[in-house]
Amino acid sequence: MLQRLYDIFVNHPIDLIAELISFLPFTIGISHLKFLRKGVRFLPLYFFIIIGRDFTSNIYAIKKINNLFLYNSSAFAEIIFVALLFSFEIHKPVVKRIVTIGAAITLFLSLFFWENSELSAGILTLSRAYALLVVLIYFNQLIQDMNVKNILKHSIFWISSGLIIQFTGTFFVYLFANYALSSNTESDLFNLYWNVNQGMYMVFCLFSTIGFWVSKYDKENYT
Repeated sequence: MLQRLYDIFVNHPIDLIAELISFLPFTIGISHLKFLRKGVRFLPLYFFIIIGRDFTSNIYAIKKINNLFLYNSSAFAEIIFVALLFSFEIHKPVVKRIVTIGAAITLFLSLFFWENSELSAGILTLSRAYALLVVLIYFNQLIQDMNVKNILKHSIFWISSGLIIQFTGTFFVYLFANYALSSNTESDLFNLYWNVNQGMYMVFCLFSTIGFWVSKYDKENYT
């Protein structure tokens, strides 16, 4: 079993790096939990779920069982955690309802694209489209309010920036997942697009870690 796992990571070293990096924001998030804003407190739990998903995925890979449905499942978690994160940060009640209702609609629509043995282009694209829309709504609010003294010490700025980079960087990869990330795709092409996905995720992890780290300045960073 260990030899099989070793072989997998030797052939896919970026996967190993991405899995290890998940522990960075999770650890920093937990250690700074008392400083985190209400919505941000859900994010360490998200990384814990991703760590669990990757662990389970490795077990499946060792046993040569298809594990792609795990990534479809984690997209549902992305939608939920984005909704929880920003529903506490967006002030206008009407916009809050749009975020909540948008999450419910996205989750409902995603059910129709469920696949067990392939990455679902529908689910993964919908989750990214929803998240990008919500992040842009938050950035618009941030610009309008102008109540943050130092944007570089604003935790949600870093987390939101990481989300934008990750989801814009992988949007078209997942939009064409039926071609780029199918079980029928040539291994070299699959690995190329999958490594892009992992690279964007690692950027999100690093930005989230910075966001967790600067969260201790949040209280004094508002005018």
